[in-house]
Amino acid sequence: MNAEPLAFNQAELEQLIKAHWGPQAGIDHMNALLPWSDLLTRHRLRIPEWPVAFGGRGWSRHHACRWWALCSAFHCPVPDSLETSLVGPILLLSPNPGHFDKHLNAIAANEAQWVIQRYLPGQVEPMTIGTLDNAQWLMTIREAAPDQLIINIRSNTDPHQDTRVMECKLDDLIQQLNHRYPSLPMVWRNSAMIVNLKQTLDFMPNPESELKAAIDQLEIRQRAVEVWSLRASESNRASLAPIIKTAAKLQTQGLQLGLTLQGNYAITSASPPGQNEQSAISSMPPNPLSILDPLALFDEDSGSRDPRTEANLSIHPVGQS
Repeated sequence: MNAEPLAFNQAELEQLIKAHWGPQAGIDHMNALLPWSDLLTRHRLRIPEWPVAFGGRGWSRHHACRWWALCSAFHCPVPDSLETSLVGPILLLSPNPGHFDKHLNAIAANEAQWVIQRYLPGQVEPMTIGTLDNAQWLMTIREAAPDQLIINIRSNTDPHQDTRVMECKLDDLIQQLNHRYPSLPMVWRNSAMIVNLKQTLDFMPNPESELKAAIDQLEIRQRAVEVWSLRASESNRASLAPIIKTAAKLQTQGLQLGLTLQGNYAITSASPPGQNEQSAISSMPPNPLSILDPLALFDEDSGSRDPRTEANLSIHPVGQS
């Protein structure tokens, strides 16, 4: 399980992109998504910060950020799914992640569809993220006591065969996810969304100056978040949680601007088909951790909750240090 990390070589990665994506490779965007997905699988680049044994390359957060920055610069699709941003990281933080190696490698190869059902106190029906009809696997998250979670998985076709993943405190799990497996691609997907907004604006005969100013401001903030992400990821101890939260807010603002453009002018997106899999964004909340702690969405706005820190990570009962 402790295979050596694969090398990070930016020049080789650039050549890989140029050979498999965009006009320089003679590839039409309409037919490029499947070959690109296959490339990510073959080269373990869909989730490169995951351990090699589980389909990643064992890269540091900084090298992963540099890879996504490179993809963004060449306008390559940046995948960010429920499986890679939340299901897989939770399995990796379990006391025995090797027990779930088949699931983790399937996620890294984009070969598994999951649904998460979050049971909240006082609610009869769970909050469901994903499409049950299409999913092969189901992860359930329940509260055994206040702030105490029980997480199980099972096949979507067999409701009576639950496998325990972990029992843990909610805050501990969120803290570990933020520290060890932050949803890094979220930062770089926003760049493609902004390109799409600007292209859409260019199609308009007389665009409103307020809309153009709003998109320009969004782009400035996005570039700042990208620089922030690259710098913060250089330190393995720095928390990337504020960056992910900011990226999620920018994504929400960008989606709202897109709806405004389409509503005001009755037009559709100008992005080439498959440019950055924009439809996949709407399949889950902008910040995946809000699935675990929906009430935190209100706490963040009101400031009523103490911020989670990175202290004492080594004594957390979730996963291995």
